[in-house]
Parts: sequence; structure tokens; C-alpha cells
Amino acid sequence: MRARAKVWKLPADEVERILQTLEDLSDQILQSNSNTGPIALSLAYDDYDVTAELCYEGSLVKTRTARFTRKPSEEQAFISGLSCFLGDVNADRVEPTCREGISRLQLVFEI
Repeated sequence: MRARAKVWKLPADEVERILQTLEDLSDQILQSNSNTGPIALSLAYDDYDVTAELCYEGSLVKTRTARFTRKPSEEQAFISGLSCFLGDVNADRVEPTCREGISRLQLVFEI
């Protein structure tokens, strides 16, 4: 992630926010035994957002309500109010899905 962040010329505080969120979420998945295999990570950047996707076999991780490092937008507050399984997630948007035993957590970080 750090190597890509340098190529993408991301601000250092955003890189730390993304890394901390991904580390926290990976730890939560592993500690809850939600996964039955490895956790795959993919990253993309489009000059506006960094999109990270965690994908693994197993159930969606269930944790506390999400918290935000910045003042939450209306969309974030809506997601936070309805989401009972994504805790300590400092992404701007979160899209969880679970189909046929494959869980995907797509996290969008607005830069």
C-alpha cells in the first residue's frame, strides 16, 4: 500500500487512515474467525477515491458500529445507523456483500 501511495501521491494522513482501517478490519475478521481461508486485498485509485476490497471465504465480520475520524456525511450517518457489523471502519463508504460463502467488503476513501 505504501509503495502505491507514493506512486499515487496520496497525502500522508490519508495513507495512515487507510492503512489503519485495513489493519483494524483484517484483525477483526481474523479474531472473530469469520474467515475460512486467506483474506485477499485489492486496491484502486482514480484521482478522487481509493477503493479497497477485502475478500474472503466465510461470513461477514460482526463488530461494533462504525466510527468516523472526520465529521460524517449524511450518507455515512445512514450507513453507520444501519450497519451492525463494521466497527472501527474509517472509510467514507462501505459496501458489504456475502454471496455463496464469499464475503466482500468494499471500502471507499475519499481523497
